[in-house]
Amino acid sequence: MDISIIIPVYKVEKYISRCILSVMNQSCENVQIECLIVDDCTPDNSIDIIKGLISDYKGIVRFKILFHEKNLGLSAARNTGIKASTGRYLMFVDSDDYITENAVAKLWNAHLTNQDAELIIATYYSVKDSAPFYNGVKKQTNVDGRQLREMLMNYQVTCNACWRLIPRDLIIDNNLYFTQGLLYEDILWCHRLFALIESAVVLPDVVYYYENNPDSITNTTKEKAIRSVKSYTYNCGEMLKNPYRDVYVDHQLYVLTFLMRAMDARRDYNVQGDVSKELDAVRRRLLLSTFSEGRILLCLFFLIIYQPFYSLFNYRWFRSHYYRLESFVRHRANFLDRIFHKNN
Repeated sequence: MDISIIIPVYKVEKYISRCILSVMNQSCENVQIECLIVDDCTPDNSIDIIKGLISDYKGIVRFKILFHEKNLGLSAARNTGIKASTGRYLMFVDSDDYITENAVAKLWNAHLTNQDAELIIATYYSVKDSAPFYNGVKKQTNVDGRQLREMLMNYQVTCNACWRLIPRDLIIDNNLYFTQGLLYEDILWCHRLFALIESAVVLPDVVYYYENNPDSITNTTKEKAIRSVKSYTYNCGEMLKNPYRDVYVDHQLYVLTFLMRAMDARRDYNVQGDVSKELDAVRRRLLLSTFSEGRILLCLFFLIIYQPFYSLFNYRWFRSHYYRLESFVRHRANFLDRIFHKNN
């Protein structure tokens, strides 16, 4: 088997037909494709809809439905798919999204022309924004590991498991499974994956349609606020344990972004207790670890997540100009890094 497409399913009866049909519509010659559908104990009619679609299907994709005995979440469903997969390469598709007709062909052809590359990354179309995500490349581009990590840290490449082709052996051999019970699991998973990559191909092509499902875990409600703060905090803590040494400044600023999301959620929903204490501990770790590396300018900038500076974010003007300040610090800190830390 060449490619395994993994689709977790839970409460998506409104979207699942479109998702499955988009997989059925793939036309990639001489490529063996399997689609592993993981039923995470969905309580709706999603699986019945899928069974109806695949019962009379005669195309090139081999479908298989896997079942969980209880609801375990997106991470566990993806892990089940990884373990059951037989393809040399994996693709992840969320069941409320869908892929373009040439998605597999685009990714596979890029692999064929760059077989030493460990990762093939395309881009996506945001249904909510009615626009494609621009990743900064205008043609198929080869990048090394450092360049790829820099693109991730600068948001040219998203921290998402979808719209990319990933070697199964790379995941299995490095125990690169998704962390169960975690929201925003793609952040940490991509961070760990990109640390392993030495060569990749980045495509400007849209191969994926990202739907803004109002029932998605990424749409935070008050009930999810504590999990949200806890998950962002955990992700940031784990990333700080293994920073990207080759793009250190960008890495620490990247962690700061997610840490600030946790702080905003804590403030907006008045999250207290142990979760809040864990967040404060990771916040201190970011500051102290950066200081221990001798990045004084970054340390001074990181004071922005402490009072009274953090209260500036209550003002719309400051929020609208914050990224200019961050960009200024990024460029100056990277300049100093090349001078004083070029051997790191």
